Parts: sequence; structure tokens; C-alpha cells
Amino acid sequence: MFLFGLKNKKQITIIFLILCNIFAPFEYLKSEENFKDDIRDNQFEKILKSDELVKIGLDNIDQKNYKNAIIFFNKASKIDPTNSNAYFYKAFVKDIIGDFEGAIEDYSKAININQTWQSFLNRGLTKTKINDFKGSIFDFSQLLKLNPNYHKGFYLRGISKQKTGDFKGSIIDFSKYLNLNGDDSNILFLRGFSKYSLKDFTGSIEDYSKALKINPKYKEALFNRGISKSELGEYEGSIDDFSKLIMLDPNQIDAYFFRGLSKAKLNMFQSAIEDFDLVIKNDPNDDDALNTRGLLKAQLNMFQSAIEDFKKAIQINPKNKLAIENKIFYEDQQIKENRLLVFKKINKLREKIKILEENNDYKNIIDSYEEIIELDKQNDSISSFPYSAIAFNYEKIGKFDEAIKYQLEGIKVEEKLTGEDSLEVAHLLDGLSVLYYRGQYFVDKFYFEEVKSIKERVLKIKENIFGLENINTASSYQNLASLYSEIGKYEKAIPLRKKAIEIANNSKEKNNFYTSIPDYKAFLYSQIHHDYNQIGDYRNAKKNALIALEIRTKTFDKNDPLLAESYSDLAGVYFYLGDFKESKKMLNNSLNIYKIKRRKYKFEINSLEKLKGILVMIEGGKGKLNNDFLLSKNTDENDPEIVFKLIIDAAALALNRSYAQSAELYKKALFIIKEKRGINNYQTFTTLKSLGEVYLYNGDLEKSEDYLKESLKIHSLYLNKSRVSLDIIQLYQSLARLYIEKKDSIDAEKYIEKTIDSGILLAKEQSQYLPEKDREKFSAIVLNSYEIIFSLIDKLPNGKKLALKARLNRQGLLEDIERYQSNINGLNNNQKMLLQEIKNINTQISDVSVDKNIFDKLNNKKEKLEEKLYSEIPALEPKIIEIDQIKKNIPANSVLIEFQKYRPVLNYDFYSDNFGEYSYLALVLKPNGEILKIDLGLAKPLEKKIDNAILSTENQKPNAINLWIKIGELIIKPIENRIGSVNTLFISPDAELNRIPFAAIGSADQKLLLESKNLRLLTTGRELIELNKIQSKNLERSLVVANPKFDLTNKVVNEISNKIDFGQQRSGVLSNQKWNELLGTAKEGKIISKFLNANLLMQENATSIAIQKVNSPKILHIASHSYFIPNEEEKNPLLRSGIVLAGANNSNLNNSDDGYLTALEITRLNWEGTELVVISGCESGKGESQSGEGVFGLKRSISVAGASSSLLSLWKVDDAGTARFMESFYKKLIEGQSKADALKNTQQEFLNHPIPGLRHPYYWAAFQLSGDWKSLK
Repeated sequence: MFLFGLKNKKQITIIFLILCNIFAPFEYLKSEENFKDDIRDNQFEKILKSDELVKIGLDNIDQKNYKNAIIFFNKASKIDPTNSNAYFYKAFVKDIIGDFEGAIEDYSKAININQTWQSFLNRGLTKTKINDFKGSIFDFSQLLKLNPNYHKGFYLRGISKQKTGDFKGSIIDFSKYLNLNGDDSNILFLRGFSKYSLKDFTGSIEDYSKALKINPKYKEALFNRGISKSELGEYEGSIDDFSKLIMLDPNQIDAYFFRGLSKAKLNMFQSAIEDFDLVIKNDPNDDDALNTRGLLKAQLNMFQSAIEDFKKAIQINPKNKLAIENKIFYEDQQIKENRLLVFKKINKLREKIKILEENNDYKNIIDSYEEIIELDKQNDSISSFPYSAIAFNYEKIGKFDEAIKYQLEGIKVEEKLTGEDSLEVAHLLDGLSVLYYRGQYFVDKFYFEEVKSIKERVLKIKENIFGLENINTASSYQNLASLYSEIGKYEKAIPLRKKAIEIANNSKEKNNFYTSIPDYKAFLYSQIHHDYNQIGDYRNAKKNALIALEIRTKTFDKNDPLLAESYSDLAGVYFYLGDFKESKKMLNNSLNIYKIKRRKYKFEINSLEKLKGILVMIEGGKGKLNNDFLLSKNTDENDPEIVFKLIIDAAALALNRSYAQSAELYKKALFIIKEKRGINNYQTFTTLKSLGEVYLYNGDLEKSEDYLKESLKIHSLYLNKSRVSLDIIQLYQSLARLYIEKKDSIDAEKYIEKTIDSGILLAKEQSQYLPEKDREKFSAIVLNSYEIIFSLIDKLPNGKKLALKARLNRQGLLEDIERYQSNINGLNNNQKMLLQEIKNINTQISDVSVDKNIFDKLNNKKEKLEEKLYSEIPALEPKIIEIDQIKKNIPANSVLIEFQKYRPVLNYDFYSDNFGEYSYLALVLKPNGEILKIDLGLAKPLEKKIDNAILSTENQKPNAINLWIKIGELIIKPIENRIGSVNTLFISPDAELNRIPFAAIGSADQKLLLESKNLRLLTTGRELIELNKIQSKNLERSLVVANPKFDLTNKVVNEISNKIDFGQQRSGVLSNQKWNELLGTAKEGKIISKFLNANLLMQENATSIAIQKVNSPKILHIASHSYFIPNEEEKNPLLRSGIVLAGANNSNLNNSDDGYLTALEITRLNWEGTELVVISGCESGKGESQSGEGVFGLKRSISVAGASSSLLSLWKVDDAGTARFMESFYKKLIEGQSKADALKNTQQEFLNHPIPGLRHPYYWAAFQLSGDWKSLK
């Protein structure tokens, strides 16, 4: 066998002449005589003096006094900044002294003053010195435009194009030069190289031949022509060229090497060997040459000599895989010849074994291999294979001890044959480790250390043979990772799996065992997904499971069981992420595939059907699982699936409240796990946890405590305590419930706090990597016990503190993440492109006319882009906020009020509807740290009163203010009665309380809250920490947007009466009807822009695009229609809320701007540092309330965009009335009043307005300031 198709490490050497510095300075510098003429022509003394300094600088250049020359040129340019010569010669000097960047800068200045071809020439040449070949191409192109007769510009540009890989372009330039100047050997050589690079070997030969015709001793051209001829199969011609080169220069060793290769192609093996003798004589350590000479010798049947060459090559480079393979191959060839007779006998036995294998006659197969062993011994040609074959067949009949015994014998034999660290030994060790599993999915605890030692030894062998980045080594990383994964050491398993994946993805080997397995990569991704799942890193679990599915979808038929496995993996991930709908979808996909071959996959079908039923019940669906159908029924402990079956059955029984039966199955599973695997693994931890939970639900508190505490102990001793997962959160939650039932308040509080802290940390850590639409579902799963704490306030000594801590950390959690990610700095170009693409998609899906199918596709694309971006940008470090941190930021004579809507817990039966009706309470934090809890009663009647008060206010009914006063008596008066006399209320509303105009509600002293208190509205008290930090002053100009032209096709604006039209409202409904012009906003915009010295956008300029282009205005005021559309099919409320701008009546006319700025689009704007955003439009403060996150609408979007405060409207307000209100507000703001005081005083002004109609809360109570209340900076 002649392995001549091998890839040599030796690279073909192509000598590339760089002719960048061939010109003397006189070719592109002005001569001194011409310079003097220029001086005589100057008309002004100033210029004259500048030119004289340039001349002195030139004299210094002649004297090589470059430092002084630069000084004079600097003085010259300072006196006359338009003196291009000063910059030109200064650049020239900088080039001489090696300051290439400075030279380029000065040449550029000279060019900006006077574009001369010499300046472009010099700058282009300098750019080549810093490898800026794209820049030099530009300069040489400009040179040729200015001076087409400077032909050298063509080949200079050609060289630069070569450097950028533009070989076609370089050929064009070289050809132009040659056409204009005739043949030049160097240019022909360069063009030949470009043709070679484009695989135009015939063309390259022609050019090299022309070059050689001009210069017959052009060694580089001879070498390259020889290479090109060999590429075309013209081996005789290549031999001739290499021979000529050797005659010119006998020291051209590469010529011998490649001549030898060409001779080999013509079967001139002996002559080729002689060439390689000379190569090796020159460099005895050239392992490639030794390997090649060995192959040549093998063609002449010189096996022993060939093997010696292979050995030397391996000794020099133990990683020379080709030499290793060739040595093994030809040694084997030699052995075969010597032992042919023995092999014939063995072959007869092998033929016999094939027949026995067809009949599964394992006993006689083993006997036959025993005979082969004896034959090997007789001929002194012992082999490890018969031993491993016997081991394999003992494994088939379940005799693992015998199998291990023979495998160990085989390893001893192989160690003698090939050494203890040979690849063959590694393969046998891999087999031995499999035998220790004894047919199970995990290794017995008694053999764990032995297997670990074996796998580590295999890894070390493969690393030594193949290196750290080889696919063969990757398999050992994977095997060792699986072992660590079995005992819950995921922090050790994951890096090993990642390494294996990286190698598999980068591997170019096509004939390797592992790369030939179609599912190998998908298998690796599937395995690492399981590890991530167990440590609570669900983002990475999903990512890797999806990659596995993608690979399998591309590789296999759509009904292949491997796809069913991937769907099953994803069902688990989506379950943990709280996406039950998607989890069921994945389970159904998996089931549908398995059901095609129902008989073969009966176990898988039954398991998934049971899991699907469990999922439905956990999700709250009706029904009951069949207790009679148990997966674990009629199975024994030797069934590899027994533990899985027992746990699935136990979970199903628990859901059916068959707690005693469930506990028995969990205990049986636990016994098997401990017996076979020990206690230091994740499955022991979770099974103990589940068993403790079952006893908890069954009321057996003592047994529950024993198992739950043992589970916690296992986690603390053996698993990664630094990682938070759903399992550990559930354990803390169960322990908290246990101690509540036992009335052990100390331990109950301890585990409640652990539940809160762990849940908050996991939600913060993982949510930031998820697409925004999936974050709420995941947070709901992780923080599912959040509401319960509010029912326990009165039952625990520190209940108020725990509840307040939970509220302060949970409320607005996702908004914090969005705000951080929206305004993060330091993105690289790829990340900026991802962010821009997400912004573009937000704009597209915000289009009111977008087709639903296109909308869904865009949304899916956006989710993938978000996941990619959020996985790359710096993560927001999850932290727990302590109450003391908030307390320090509450000013004296103030309190923080955190309202909370919750459902009180009636009992702790996990599987029943154990909640009462929704209620409200308030948690009040004083500056001294005292916490008060005030019950505010049922939510339903309070929210009905809010609805009635808003309806009455919107219709301007006389009783509106009385209705708001009564609401104050319900939610504020009880608080005021407890807090005493304070001046300022920091209020964090919840749910429907966000719709309350707090300024208009009553207080304990029979006044409106506006009149008796200073009000500060926050999303969460957590904001106080950031708001009290010293903020830098925003120096950007403010922006005012008003009176947009909604119908951009109308040429004539309708005449509108000058009379104030109190009936014109800023519409809050987005429909196909035309938007009416808002006259009051025109005046409002002009007045406010004058107050603020702001940029003003009106009419056709008041567009969505124009607003989006402005980053961080100091104040942003938008006076137009705004809207919020409830109860639509679109689930994202940020797409149902927005502002109406120019062109909205003709949204289809402009593909890039439909005339609407949605709340979703606003979230991607950069308003970081903006001190106030005012949306002077109706219902701008409306949105959809979501538990724990406040109101999803413009208010949230403005905060996410980075603005520190917003002033929005809770209902539709009269256009002219709004304009009056805003004018008064801004006047006070500019006079120096704080934002909160300016609002308060304006509201009081309207409350006591001389026009009675404007005193109605309709006109002044709608406007709510949220966020930073302080004065403008």
C-alpha cells in the first residue's frame, strides 16, 4: 500500500516580492529649486515666512536632523495652516523615522489642503508599512486618477490587492502596467503568483516562463513554475524546473523535496529516495521527509528500512499521525508475511466464530477464542484481541466478573506489545470501564474510583498521542464528564463536555470513528444539556438541547427516534422555564414519533404519556392519573430503567394523593440508588427531597423532616452549593412549609428567607439570558411561592420584614434587567449589529399593518437574536437588596409605602385550590427601620370603586372628587393613622392601584392627599438607592414634539377654529379611523420649547424616526395622541401601547415609519441620562398590570430606555386643558422648582382655578410623576 496522497506539513513556499519602497525621495518630493520659485510667487508676508520655515526644515532633512526638521515644519503649519508643503514634508520625515501613523495623519492634512498625486503616492506607500492595504489601494487609485501617466501606480496597487486577497484585481493592475511599459520579470512573477492563487496554473506557468525568458536565473520563478507544473500533473516538467534551480543553487533544499515528490508520482522511487536523502542530510529532524522516504522505500519492499524511517519520524515528532499509521501498517505487513501459516489456522477459527455468532452460541465462541490464544502463544505472536473478544461475549451472557478478568488480561498483553501508554491500551481500557457498569446506566459505587482512574488514564494516553484538540481525545473528555455527571459533579463535567463539543465542531477529519457517527455531535449537546438542567442553568440547557435537535433534524428522517429523544429533552427544559404549553408540545412531538413503532418503543410511550399526565395536573388541569397502570410493575432491580420507572410512578401517585403508595415507591428507588450509586449524587438528593415532600403532604411531619434534612445534607456535602436550581429552591420551600406546620417560627423564617433569596437570584441570573417574552413565565415558576409570604406576616415574628424584603426584591425585577440590557455600554461591533437588528424587528412588528404570519416569523427571529445578544453581553450581577439599604435612603419625615395585591393562603395542600380572594395590604417602612403592615381589605370592591371613580372623572361628573376621597379613606387613611405626622410619602403601587391619581384621593385630615403630603411615585422602593446617587448633569439639548401632521398626503390643512375646543381629546383608541389634528399642541409645543430652549419638531417633522434618532435629550416632551389597547390577541402589552405621530393616517405609505412609536420600540431607545419624559397625551400612563412587574405600557418603556422620570396621563384629557396644564408646569420647573413640586403646585393651581370648569380632577389629577422627583440638574 502506497500512502502518497498524504498532506505534508511542509507548506509550499511562494516567494512574494514586496516592491513598496523602490522610489528615491526625489521622485515624489518637490525639488528645492521649484520650492524657491513657489516662495517668490507668494504674495503675503505670513505665507512667505511659513515657506521659509519649510525650506529650513528641508535643509535639516538633508543634514538628517529629522527632529529639528519636524519642529520647523510644525512652526510653518502653525503660521499658515493652509501650507500643504509643511504637512507633506513633515509626513515625509515621520515616515523616515518610523512614525507611520503620524506620517499618514500629516499626508492626510496635506491632501485636505491640496490633493496632489505625490501626496496620495506617499500616503499609500506609508499605509503599506502598517499593513493597511485597503487604504493603500484607495490612495494608489486616487494617484492614478490625478496622474494616469504614473504607471508604477498600477503595480503598487496590484501588490496591495494581492495582500488583501483580491487576486483578480491584482492581475488587472499588473496587466495594465505590463501593457504600458512592456514585460518586466518582477511584475510577471507577481502576476504569476496571483494566477497561481486563483488555481490558474496554466496562466501562472506562462507568466513565470516570460519572467524566466527575461531573467533565466530567476530562482524564485523556476521554483514556482515547478510547483505550478506539479499541480497540473506535468511532473516531468516540474522535475526539469527543480533540477535547473538546483544547478543554479545546490542549497535549495525545498527543490530536492518537491522534485522527490514529482519523481514519486512517476514511480521513480529510487531516484526520489536519493532526493530525500539529501533533504534529510541537510535536516536530520525533518520528520515529514523521513515519513515520505519511508513510504518510498516501502514501494520497493524495503520494509525494515521503511519502518526505521517511520520510527525516527515518530521519535522526532510523537504527534506525527501519518508516521504512526504507516509504522503500524507496515509492521503489520511484515508480521503477516512471517506468520501466514498461523493466520490460516486462526482464519478458519474466525470463520467458525462467524457462524457461531449468527446463532448467538456464546459458549463455543469463547472456546474458539481460547484456541486462538493458544495458537498465538505457539507462534509467539500473542495478541490482545482474543482476550477482549472473550470479555465481550462473557458480557453478553451477564458474566461480568469473567468479562473483567479477560479484559484485564488483554490489557496486560497489549501493554507488553505496544507499551503502557499506547492507543491500543487506551481502547482496551475504555472497554474495561464499560464492563464495570455491569449493564447499568451508572457505575456501582464500589467501582466508581476504579472507573474514574481508568478514564483518567485513557484521557492522558490520548492527550499524549493526539494532543489536546483531537477528536479522539474529545471522546475521553466526554466519557470522564459522564462519570462526574453521575455523582452530581456538574461543575467538573460541563467544562469537559464543552471541550469535547469544541473539538468535535472544529474537527476536519472525515474518516475518524467518532466523526463518522451521524449523531455524535448531537449526542454531545444532548448530554451537556442534562448537566445544565441539573444546576439550574436553564438558558444553556435550552440552547444545547435546541442545537442537538437542529443537528438531528438536518441529519435524520423527521420520524427518527433520535428526534423523539431531543423533543423529550426540550419538554423538560420548557417545563423548568415555566412554558408548559411548549413543554406539552414537545412531549406530543416525541410521542408521535415513538407511536409509529409502537411495539418497539412501548416503554418510551408509556413513560411519556405518564409524564404528560403529570404535567397537565401540575399545570392545574383536571383529571386523575391511573394508579393501576404502573411503569415499575413486574420489574426487578436489574432492570436498567427501574429507578426511573419508580420515580415517575411515585410522582404520579403523589399527584393522585396516594401518598402512602407514593412514599413506598420513592423509598424503593432510594434504596436502589444508595445501594448501587451511593449517596454522593444528584439523584439521591432529589429522591430524598421528593420523599420528604410526600410525607409533608401526608401530614407525617417527623418523617418529612428526616428526609428533607437528609436531602439538604447531601446537597451541602456533595453538590455545588454555589449554584441555585429549582430543586434547591423547592427544598427550601418544603422545609419552610414543614416548620410552619410545626410552628417552629425560627426555622420557618430561615427557610422562607432562603426561598426568597434563592428564587430572586435564580430569576435574575437566568431571566437576563432569555427572550423577553419568556422571562415572565420563568420568573413565575421560580418565584411561585412569592405570594405566600404575605399570608404569613402575622404568623411569624419577622413576617413583616420577610414580606417587605420579598416585595422590594421582586417588584420590577424584570424591568431592572431590561433597563440594564437596553443601556449597556461597550458593545462590540457584532453585538451592536445584533442590537440594531432587534430594534429593526421591533419597528417592523410595531407596524399596525403587518401581516400576522410575518409578525410571527419576525417574533421568532427576534427571540433568537435576543438569546444570542444576551448570552454575549456582560451579565447583570444578581444581588439581594436588604431592607437596611432602603432604610438609609428614606429621608427624614418620610415613609415608603409598598402596596401589594395577593391571594391569602387558606391551607398548604399543594394539590388543591388553597387560596382565598384577592386582597390588598400595605407595607410601610420608616427611616428608623420600623415596618408596619396594614390590611386594606378585598381587592374586588376596591377595584370596582376605582373603575367608578375613573369613569366619573372621565365624564367630568361632579361627584368624581368625592369618589376619589372615599378611595383615599380606604387605602391612605388607615396608613396615616399608623404612621403619624410625616411630610412625604414614597408610594410603590401594585396592580390596579397604579390607576389611582394619588394627588386626588382623600387623606386623614379631611384634605386631598395633594394638599397634605408630598407624593413620590416609584415602581419599587428599590429605586431609592439609585435615585439618591449623585447623577451627572445632562448637557444634551431638550426635544419637544408637538402637533404632528397625521395625514401627510393632505396639501391643505383643515381650517380649525381659534376657539378653545374642550371637546377635542387626545385619542386613546388605535383604529382605522383618522386621527384628528390637535391644535392645542401647536401652541403648547412652541411655548415649552421656548421655556426649555429645546429643539422643536412639528407637523411633517414630528415623526417616529426623528424621535428615535435623538439620543438622551435632557427633557423630552411629546404632545400628541397616545393609546393603550386592552384585550387584544397580541399578548405583548408593549405592542398595544404607544404614541401617534406624523403619517399615522397613511401608515402604509412609508415602509420605515408607519407613524406610530410603540412602547416596545421605546424600550430600545437610548434615553440614558434623560431627566424627564413627558407624554402630553391621553392615557399615556395606562397599561397592563402584571404581578411583580407593575404596569406594562409607556411608563415601563420610558424607564427601560433609561429616563430617570416620566410624567404621564391616566385618562383622556382635553387638548386645550392639557396645553394649559403643561405650560404652567414647565414655567414652575424652569423657575427652579423640583419636578414633584412643579407638578404639585400646578395641580393645586388648577384645583383653585378661577375658571370653575378647570377645577375638576379631570383636568389636573390625571398627570402622574414617576421616578426621580428632584430638580433638574
